Amino acid sequence: KRSVRVVVPAMLRLSGARGALGARRLAVAAVSHPDASKLISSLESSSKTNLSQVVPWFAEQMPTTYFRIFGEETQRRHLRAISTLFDDDLNLKTLSLTSHHGGA
Repeated sequence: KRSVRVVVPAMLRLSGARGALGARRLAVAAVSHPDASKLISSLESSSKTNLSQVVPWFAEQMPTTYFRIFGEETQRRHLRAISTLFDDDLNLKTLSLTSHHGGA
């Protein structure tokens, strides 16, 4: 199971009519939940574009011993992690890869 923690800034937390904003009421526009299928489609599209660049680079850069030592599942996990470095929307400067399953 994975848990997701949502952090709400203190100024947005309200307790009754008064909140972090004092006696003023926070005007909130009605916001609907996003369409999950549209989000999935958008993420799949950007992931495919990113992976079409990363996978050939990965296959070319990694030494033969890497492919001999690590199984396909571990390679896929590493590729997912490495692809985040190539994502222009993210600003990751470092990435550490570890394998807890040996050659699995």
